Amino acid sequence: MKKTMLIALLAVVLVHVGARPASAQAGIIRWIAKLSGPGGFVGPGYEFFPLCFGKKNGVTRLGPLNPAAITDDRVFAADLNCRGFQRDGRLLLGGFQVAHMTGANNQQYDSSVAESFTERVEAILVMGTADMGVGHPAFDVGLGAGFVRFYGMPAKPFNHPIYHLRLTVKPMAIKPKPAPIYREGNDAEYTRQVLDRYQDDLLQLRLEMNIMPGGLSDEDFGAIPGSFPSTSTEVTLRGTIAINLGNLFKW
Repeated sequence: MKKTMLIALLAVVLVHVGARPASAQAGIIRWIAKLSGPGGFVGPGYEFFPLCFGKKNGVTRLGPLNPAAITDDRVFAADLNCRGFQRDGRLLLGGFQVAHMTGANNQQYDSSVAESFTERVEAILVMGTADMGVGHPAFDVGLGAGFVRFYGMPAKPFNHPIYHLRLTVKPMAIKPKPAPIYREGNDAEYTRQVLDRYQDDLLQLRLEMNIMPGGLSDEDFGAIPGSFPSTSTEVTLRGTIAINLGNLFKW
């Protein structure tokens, strides 16, 4: 447990040191890159994985002559963080992200606009996600779709679609571990091995691309026309350090 806590604290330190180019998810802090207009955005964000498709944790019993493997076919189930599923490199996780962020509002406004409406822009992110293993427990590819709601500026609140692509690397799972083996009278050892593999998802490094089709304009934020040029598509690419708090606290 001490080793796990040390890794978690180290990851948090790395996130704060690299706060400009990086972001963190799973209950720590989420950063969004500066848009053509306002930003950058910072605020708390959370990511949940309640849906799973894969093999449940199987049991191998060693008989006196031939070992008999007892494993389940791939099934779909609701299981927070997919704790009861095998980390076999082919696990499919379905989830969602929510985040509340605040960004600097550095646009130009008419003098009649109250200053309290020109200091910052608030944003709420809601996104559904799916991550799939690519044959090794340490690597996942994922995608997401949702919207960002901007508010708190002189213009009316508005929603904008956002799409998300990512590659996830789990450093603690790079070295393969043998499948847990159950021996009669040794339930504790089997449980410990299963939990160890589950907790390999604790630290996650991600390469992320966010895409906002249609772009943004100064008028969206109630600014004076010409404050910033309109864009056709907003695309940001950056690294992410993610801490899976569910794995850390054994939820």
